[in-house]
Amino acid sequence: MKKTTFFAALLFFAVVATVFAQEEDPFADYLYKIKLGVTAAPNMMFFSSKSQFKRGRTPTVGYSAGVSFENRFNEKTSLLINLNYQKTFFKGEQNNSYSQIQIGTLSIENGKTVLSLEYVSIPIVVRSYVDVNRELFLDTGLYLGSFLKASESYESQGSHSYYLVTSYNQAFANIDAGLALGLGYNFEISPVHNLAVAVRDHLGLLNIEHHGFGSSPTHANVVMLQLNYTANFHKIRMEKRK
Repeated sequence: MKKTTFFAALLFFAVVATVFAQEEDPFADYLYKIKLGVTAAPNMMFFSSKSQFKRGRTPTVGYSAGVSFENRFNEKTSLLINLNYQKTFFKGEQNNSYSQIQIGTLSIENGKTVLSLEYVSIPIVVRSYVDVNRELFLDTGLYLGSFLKASESYESQGSHSYYLVTSYNQAFANIDAGLALGLGYNFEISPVHNLAVAVRDHLGLLNIEHHGFGSSPTHANVVMLQLNYTANFHKIRMEKRK
C-alpha cells in the first residue's frame, strides 16, 4: 500500500509539473532556471570484495524512483538534487546449511534465495553541461542513503515446498554515504519538457554493516541507468550565444 501511494504521488507530481510548465518565448534568448521532474532507474548493487553478504550471492537488477529538483546557476552549470526510493536485489542458491530452522520434522533443503535492500537515497550533484547545445553533461557530487529494510527470502527446491523470509535489519547501519558520479545526455522533447538519460555510479565510502557483525567492512557500489523527465520553470534572459 505504501509503495502504491508513493508511485501515485510521483505520477501526480509529473502531471502537475507538465500542466504548470512555462511556454517558450520564440523572440527571446533565455534560460530556464528551475527544472522539476520525476526519475526512474534500473540499478545493480555490488558489495566490496570481502563482504560476507557477497558470499554465495550474485547482484541482479533492482530499481529506484523519485523526484528531482535542478537549479541552473548559469548556461553551463546547475545544482541537481534527487529524492529516491531505492531497492536492490541479490540472488543465490543455498544448501541445507543455510539455516538451523526446523519446520516440524523437516530440515531446510536446497533452495534459492533473494536478498533485498531498501534505502531512501538523496544524491546532490553539480551538473556541468559540456557542449554548446547544453545536451551532454557530467554529474559530480555526493549522496546520502538512509537504510529502510533488509530481508532474504528462501524458496525450497527439494521434496517439500515452503517459503521463508529472514530479516537482516539488525545487520545494516542506518546511514550510507559516498560519491555520486554520472555521465548523460539531455533530450529536448518540447521547449519546456526534457528527458535526461544518465549512467550513474554511487560509490559508497561508509561501512554499511553494523560494527561487529562482519569481519570486514562492507561498502556498496550502486550502478544505475537513470531516466529523468523534467518540466521547466522560471525563465530568465541571458546573453546571446556566440
